[in-house]
Amino acid sequence: MKNKLIFLLLLCFFLDINAFAKDNRTLLKLPYATREDMLRSMRKYIGTMENILKALSKKDFVKVEELASYWLLGEQGKINLALKGNDQFIAMAVEFHTTGAVEIIKAARKKNLEATLMSLSSFFGRCNACHANFRLTEWPSTDYPPAAPKVIKIPSDYNEHEWIRREYKK
Repeated sequence: MKNKLIFLLLLCFFLDINAFAKDNRTLLKLPYATREDMLRSMRKYIGTMENILKALSKKDFVKVEELASYWLLGEQGKINLALKGNDQFIAMAVEFHTTGAVEIIKAARKKNLEATLMSLSSFFGRCNACHANFRLTEWPSTDYPPAAPKVIKIPSDYNEHEWIRREYKK
């Protein structure tokens, strides 16, 4: 009996007990293709961040603005976002793609390295907040039907065209 108790205590010590905890994040029940598209986009955002950091290392603030403009919420993004089916997720995504991206662009336009880095930190804090609240997959993976479109509330002072420089508009 004593050996079993010691074994259990050692097991608890070496194992992360939280690994067995239930994942309480909200599952976004999305069709497989939509989930894959979101994951692909998030990987692209990380690549964009890498390029922004490279541009900042060279103090190329025009390049930072250009790259940050990829994160702005355009018309197609609004359409895609409306199909995600969760109001809290949509609100967080709107803040990410409007306020967050604009803060980076504003700081870069001032050519202020410290402010640009702080806005990037804040921007990726929004990523962490979203990932702390939501998850995209369920094991085993399940394919869900598309959600009914939702109404998106965009900040009244947001206009993505205001933040994209003419020379890199496509």
